[in-house]
Amino acid sequence: MEMSKKIGLVVLILLVGSIHTVTAGRWEQVPEFAFKNVTSIQYDTITHIIWFGTSNDGVWRFDGQQFKHLTPITGTGRIVNQVTVLALDGRKQELWVGSPEGLFRYCIKTNKWEHYTPDSGLSQICVPAVFVDDQGTLWYGSESEDGETGGGVGKRDSTGWYRYTTEEYARWDPTVRDWIPDSTGQPIAGTQPQRNLIESIAQDDKGNMYFGTSGAGLCILDTTGMWDCSAPLTGGNTTVKAIAMDRRGNKWLGTIDGVCLLDRNNTLVSCFKRESVNPNSLVNSVVNTIWIETYRDGEIKWFGTDGGVSALDSTNQLWKNFNTVTSGLAANEILAIVGDSDGSIWFGLAELRGVSKLNNNWSELTRRERLSSNFTRAVEKDKYGRLWVGTDQSGGIDILDHGVWKGVLLSDVACEGVSVVTDFFPEGTRMWVATFGCGLFRVSESLQVTQRIRVNNPAQFPSNYVLALAARNDTTLWAGTTAGLVRISISEREGIVDTVFHSGNSPLPGNDIPALACDGQGRLWVGTNRGIRVFDGTTWSDPQLAGNIVINSIARDSTDAMWVGTNGGIARFDGTNWTYFSTVDDLPNDKISSIGVAPDGTIWCGTVNGAAAYDGNKWTAYTTNDGLSNNFIFQLAFDPDPTVVWFATYGGGISRYRKTNFSPETYLSSTFEIVTETSVPFHYSGYDFNTPTLDLRYQYALDNPLEWSSITPITFATLTVDTDGLHTFYVRAIDKDANVDGSPAKLRFYKVRPQHGGAVTIIDTTRAQKLDSLWIYVPPNALPLGSTIRATPVVIDTTGFASKKRRFTGIAFDVGPHDLALNQKKPLTLAIFYRPSVVKQNETSLAIYHRNSDWQRIGGSVDGKRHAITATVTQLDTIALCEDLAPDQVDPGSNLITGVAAQPRVLSPNGRGFLDRVTLSFDLGKPADVTAKVYNLSGRLVRALCENQSMNPGRNVIEWNGRDYNNTICSSGLYIVTIESAGSMATKQVVVMNE
Repeated sequence: MEMSKKIGLVVLILLVGSIHTVTAGRWEQVPEFAFKNVTSIQYDTITHIIWFGTSNDGVWRFDGQQFKHLTPITGTGRIVNQVTVLALDGRKQELWVGSPEGLFRYCIKTNKWEHYTPDSGLSQICVPAVFVDDQGTLWYGSESEDGETGGGVGKRDSTGWYRYTTEEYARWDPTVRDWIPDSTGQPIAGTQPQRNLIESIAQDDKGNMYFGTSGAGLCILDTTGMWDCSAPLTGGNTTVKAIAMDRRGNKWLGTIDGVCLLDRNNTLVSCFKRESVNPNSLVNSVVNTIWIETYRDGEIKWFGTDGGVSALDSTNQLWKNFNTVTSGLAANEILAIVGDSDGSIWFGLAELRGVSKLNNNWSELTRRERLSSNFTRAVEKDKYGRLWVGTDQSGGIDILDHGVWKGVLLSDVACEGVSVVTDFFPEGTRMWVATFGCGLFRVSESLQVTQRIRVNNPAQFPSNYVLALAARNDTTLWAGTTAGLVRISISEREGIVDTVFHSGNSPLPGNDIPALACDGQGRLWVGTNRGIRVFDGTTWSDPQLAGNIVINSIARDSTDAMWVGTNGGIARFDGTNWTYFSTVDDLPNDKISSIGVAPDGTIWCGTVNGAAAYDGNKWTAYTTNDGLSNNFIFQLAFDPDPTVVWFATYGGGISRYRKTNFSPETYLSSTFEIVTETSVPFHYSGYDFNTPTLDLRYQYALDNPLEWSSITPITFATLTVDTDGLHTFYVRAIDKDANVDGSPAKLRFYKVRPQHGGAVTIIDTTRAQKLDSLWIYVPPNALPLGSTIRATPVVIDTTGFASKKRRFTGIAFDVGPHDLALNQKKPLTLAIFYRPSVVKQNETSLAIYHRNSDWQRIGGSVDGKRHAITATVTQLDTIALCEDLAPDQVDPGSNLITGVAAQPRVLSPNGRGFLDRVTLSFDLGKPADVTAKVYNLSGRLVRALCENQSMNPGRNVIEWNGRDYNNTICSSGLYIVTIESAGSMATKQVVVMNE
């Protein structure tokens, strides 16, 4: 028997390494963006968008994939960066934004801002508190700019603006633009607020409104209009900075002296403070924000303080604290907390640190959370949502029942050796419990032991060391022990041992049986310490698994394939063939301790060195680096929620993993707009809150976003691009949860053969009147082979324009690389399309500048109808669109027209083969009237392109579309273009080729 015990324990003690426990969840820092101090966060449960208010850069939104920046705009058009508070009206899709410069309403659907100040019904200019109640009424607190004078409680509903102060109840009269005492409105009754400075606002489930004041405690306005400010708060607790309601109707108040709890009747229950001698207390007594995480098994209260984050469990007894030393929290002053629908929690930080996120996709239950031991052997979820845990503590079970731990003592008599729970099996409302040393137990719905099966009771039961349980149907339970296989007939009252199989009376290769499972045909698969056998109730068979290998776990998937976890990897049997998986296939270890199938069909396995999930294509490993509490896993269990998996670990208690729905983000590491080579390199990267960057995978596509490449961990790809013209490269990141970026990164670029040249549109997609877009024409043989051109909108320093009396329009592009050698005889043509609103004087004053060592004027011809300016360049550089407030002459010489060029020299107005227009560029030495005409070879005038058109000094451009006065396409042939100004003339020949 002693040898059998030792053999049976092999499965339980394989490669026990160092014990490693981590803080519940995984901390991540939001990537560095412009915003730093996050003062408020709102989560939209309908759209799943997270809104961030900052004290330095307006409002940001995150849709799960990308961040977008918004800025409140005043009625005078001024941008406001400082945000004090946000409130979301999800039904109306409106965001309310409080600031020191008034209150803003942002319509999410129309992308429009409205601004409210004391001139339009606001009590005071600065707004530190905002709340939208369940009727859509807006409540707010306001104060003066210096924070000395409060505006009381403000309200805005469909009838107008109202306010409650210590003196009166008044309404805003827009006709006289003043506050009018309102005797016909809601009267003030009871004990009204004694301070007009409002710090926080909330509403309970009865519709009563709660207002936290600065120094006057908590005030309640009930649905009848009665005020009650008699809540028993004293000292620092009278400044209420945050209010939150739990689902039982209790009120949690965050103050400058801790946390106070009021019950449903607003009676003070208790207050919690920072106790320096007690680590199990609030981390800091200044509480700025509260968020309550509600879940099936209880509630967790999260408190953001001046010294970190504290979490209080459902029993209101156990604290867990986080700060920059004990966790990945990036700053200790917490201004906002909110949770999303994936269970992750977002923390708005002061100290210029932005946002930290606690990914609750990984969490743990350990001795700190009142588990009896961190060494767990078995885990199961029952139909009531209770979590059953078997630990190394002899003779008992831990059960987590809606946030409260309950213990069940299985036996009060001595067992053989140290008895631990090895397996659970739910039977309706009851639970069968297998132990290693005390036999088999049956536990009722009310957590009472109703039956015990052990050696000699009944007499044929072979061993008290039970390793595995499985059920063939509702009437038969199978138990694997260290002395063979037991069939038990179960009824409502009791289970009766029916038959015992062992190597002496059956083809079983061994008597230690740690793995059992039934297949789709009702056959029992029996895993032993020396191989596997299948029993159909009458006949035994050998499925021909390679080798006499130790079997630790068996599971069946939805296709009736059987998955077998062994000491040498995983084997899958599809009914005909075996498929094998090992560390070569990215399993974390070949010693498989457990295997199971999640409700969504994902195959999960536990090993002695981490867990892994199989999505039908690839195994993905998870270790303590991802959030697993310990890498040695004994058993798996699955929640009714298909995204949740439970792990019993040896040293890390219970780990829970919840698959999140947040997709990763994908970025292009390098961009370009024009390439001349055939083999084009693309570089990209990704980011995910739950997946280390090195573990991200990617797919890419060229031109067709439906034809994705195979999945790869490599962050670059070189693709062959044969055809000229516009192409699009797509790439998307894939995280460890198999979430795919739904908005792939896109790179639009043009392939141009140097000998042909071509026209491309940068930044926008069509050569038409577009906003702030850039168009480039590349002449044939202008670019060297293998060159790449990039064009990026940039923000530039405008101080260089001030002394030269130039005004920057805000439109600039960096076109590079700057050291690219261009053909000086074949300039590139640039056209910038602009919004008319960027022009402050008139469009004729616009000019293109480029930055060499200093800003230098290029010039350009303005087309007021298309709102475009065109010029030619022979060097790539940063270019900017400016207004000349006092134009200077470039060269006052007598020869006014110089540098005439035509690109291209051949055009096809009917679109057959060449560009459909020609660009003629030239330089003027000073402002002049210009006339340009087109003649055929016989000297007949075909068309006047411009007559006495006023042009500015510098580079100018005129276009001809290959058509005559009647807008008829000209026939193929040679044409002469003349350009005249003040007695100076230049000519250029161009060719029309229509076939």
